Amino acid sequence: MKLAHYKWGIIAIMALVCGSCGKKEMDRGEKGSVREAYFLWVDAVEAAKGKTAGVLSLYANDAILLPTISPKLCRTKEELNEYFMHFLSLEDLKAETVELITREYGPIAMNTGFYTFTYLKDGEKQTVRARFDFWYKKVDGQWKIIFHQSSKIPGVK
Repeated sequence: MKLAHYKWGIIAIMALVCGSCGKKEMDRGEKGSVREAYFLWVDAVEAAKGKTAGVLSLYANDAILLPTISPKLCRTKEELNEYFMHFLSLEDLKAETVELITREYGPIAMNTGFYTFTYLKDGEKQTVRARFDFWYKKVDGQWKIIFHQSSKIPGVK
């Protein structure tokens, strides 16, 4: 009987310790990697505060965007800028990566997965859970986004 109490005590302590460890940091990849290119985008989105230059610099000149919160297909840098002016102006905008899969196919590569955006609207936290695809090509030694689609996950609040 004492051994059983001891075992459950250890399990309870382990649960408390592991529960307080916090969320593990996701692997951001090596410098210059396709995986890092995705996290550069996340960092640029969170740092933008309404300014589009940092985010737009990650897209190739001929990039196409199917955005998360707009029905409009963006085919030019001007259209991307117009979309991101609105999106990046959302108050306290954050992007949390839920799942990320990276694949390389020679000079073309992709990141796909799920992320969650949060922002404030009228003082209340808003959450948008979305799936995404980023396709890249190497331009002057850097992975540039050539296609980006992001859409709300149907049926998820």
